[in-house]
Amino acid sequence: ALAGPPPILRQGDRALRPVRPGARTWAVEATITTARAGDAATWLTTFRRGVVPPEAAWVGAQGLRVERAWLDADGAPVDPAKVPLGQLIFSRLTVHNPGADAVPHVALEEPLPAGVTVEPGRLGRVATPAWAAGAPLWRTTHVDARDAHFRAYGRLPARSTVQVIHALRATGAGNFHRPGVSVEAMYDPTLRARTPADTLVVQPRFAERI
Repeated sequence: ALAGPPPILRQGDRALRPVRPGARTWAVEATITTARAGDAATWLTTFRRGVVPPEAAWVGAQGLRVERAWLDADGAPVDPAKVPLGQLIFSRLTVHNPGADAVPHVALEEPLPAGVTVEPGRLGRVATPAWAAGAPLWRTTHVDARDAHFRAYGRLPARSTVQVIHALRATGAGNFHRPGVSVEAMYDPTLRARTPADTLVVQPRFAERI
């Protein structure tokens, strides 16, 4: 179940009531006038879109846990509040399944803030850091690495801790919103976890000489 009170949906200046108190489903009435009548059936397709503000995003752990650490090539922590432009970052995502049952379909997502980009080939085109040797790497079934996000999918064994490590580079100076990392069982909404969001600050090179 989603945390927090249901959002307010408006139709024009009128606030719509949910179908039942506390629900997140609304019934909307509309009158459609067609310019031309005929015997054929008329179909209407509607689209909806919503955005959860950062301060309202659910944060916590239910059945699963997830952690994020940004590290440099030596394994030292990278402070997201002061990242030098051009910095190579290894994002280590750790997922815990403390339960007695395996979770067959799990999705792990790290939305990427503006200011960083995925290094091509995950660890393929950059030297694998020494500290990653022996890490309990997750045997993923699919990985989707794009400009806006890094996603990995797979199975979590019972009572397991797995890690995914991928490489990023700070490519744009400025202050950026860094969303939290989430993990969830794709077919069981009771198993999920999300870390808090914070701020990424990429410092331009000239700032070091001022």
